[in-house]
Amino acid sequence: MESVSVLLKHDFEKVRKYSSQKKDFQKGDTETFSRRIYLHIYFNATRQTEEKTAFEHTLIELKSLIEGGTPVEELSESAQRKVKKYLTIRCLLKTDYSPSEVFSVLSRQAALIYPDSLITSELVKRMNDIYNHFRIKCPEEIPFIPTEDDCNRM
Repeated sequence: MESVSVLLKHDFEKVRKYSSQKKDFQKGDTETFSRRIYLHIYFNATRQTEEKTAFEHTLIELKSLIEGGTPVEELSESAQRKVKKYLTIRCLLKTDYSPSEVFSVLSRQAALIYPDSLITSELVKRMNDIYNHFRIKCPEEIPFIPTEDDCNRM
């Protein structure tokens, strides 16, 4: 635990209950005076990391709930505030696939590479659905375009 102490000066106001002949104040007058204030600030680094990891786990749980199809309106008020403040929700049209599933399916697209062409693998049903839904056109074959190094080798 770390601590810091800071010395501050603060002006106070006080309404006099009694009159004072020494300071020439009457009853009910407002007297201003300044005093020293010591502000002690304590910081616990381990507690900070614990709270940060707990908060991150909460956000990850909210993210997985939303990706699983739970509507934001069904979450608690505090969860809705966290979602609104920390998460960005974008709707993927009307599809049965979650965003993470879309990216994982598309990352499995394979291709055979030959010296003169590149041939993509045949699409599975999920890939076809995603390509059709998002209007992605995947070429069946990409022609080989030689670079300068390839021309020099020939």
